[in-house]
Amino acid sequence: MMEKLSDLSQKAGGKSLSRVLLQVSTGAGLDDLIKLIKNQISSLTDEMNNDSTESKLAKDQLTKATDARSDAAADFSQQNLAHDEAKQKMNKNKKLEEQQKQIQEETEKTMAATEKQRAASKALAEKNIAELFDGLTGIENGLTILNQYYGSSANSDHTASSVTADNTQTVATTSADGNTVSNTLKGSYSGSGQSVLMAVEAIRDQTQNQHDEAVQEEKDEVIAFNILMTTLTIQKEDAIEARANHKMIKDMANIDMTTAAGLKSQAKKALKQASEQLKVVKTQFLTMESFDEGQAPRMREIDGLKDALKIVRQYMQNEE
Repeated sequence: MMEKLSDLSQKAGGKSLSRVLLQVSTGAGLDDLIKLIKNQISSLTDEMNNDSTESKLAKDQLTKATDARSDAAADFSQQNLAHDEAKQKMNKNKKLEEQQKQIQEETEKTMAATEKQRAASKALAEKNIAELFDGLTGIENGLTILNQYYGSSANSDHTASSVTADNTQTVATTSADGNTVSNTLKGSYSGSGQSVLMAVEAIRDQTQNQHDEAVQEEKDEVIAFNILMTTLTIQKEDAIEARANHKMIKDMANIDMTTAAGLKSQAKKALKQASEQLKVVKTQFLTMESFDEGQAPRMREIDGLKDALKIVRQYMQNEE
């Protein structure tokens, strides 16, 4: 029996069989040997079960720690992305707000320059129109005087002349038979009077045309000015509204960026803690691979003890 147990101990390994051999060498009874072997088997089985439970716990904790770190990393990535998107949105609308501010300021400058130019143009037009009107009035007065003059001159040549309100000249001429003939002439005389009056009337008509054209040109400029100012006013108001909208979006994005920065900081701390916890779990507990490697020697040792139990029992039967 001693020889078989010794061979078994060398094959199975472990301290349990060595203890059995020690008891045999000291003359322990067979019942004591059987009890010792059973206790060794029970002890090793308990160790395996405990290690199995511990290994499962280690695996569960490792899984939880790994998942926690993955969640923390995903949360950090999400908050980092939200922060970057909010920052880009803020910078974009800040730039757009500045562009609309520039459009508003340039439009206001254009409006001011247009109003200044219009004021100068209006003053010049009013002066020109007033001068043409004064000139036209002077020419009309001159025509009245010339009409009267040439009417008096005609009387000295036995020709009676009068000027009606519509510049129709009624000329009374004494004929050879002594009868008076009345001729109604439209702004014309015979001789030098006719030439002078026609020349002055031509100047009057030209001045009248210049006056009318100047008035119409001023009216056209007023219309064009009003259209341009309306267009510029709309452009300015659009720029103000767009600028306000971009400012609102920028301010909201800034709030989002600040919030995301705080959440990002928290997520970063959580990620650091999860990483440290995972490291501790990996250090403190065995992985399933390490557990499996540790279980094999115990299984050989238990099998050896079971074989030793058979040997002792067989020996007891032979002794009987």
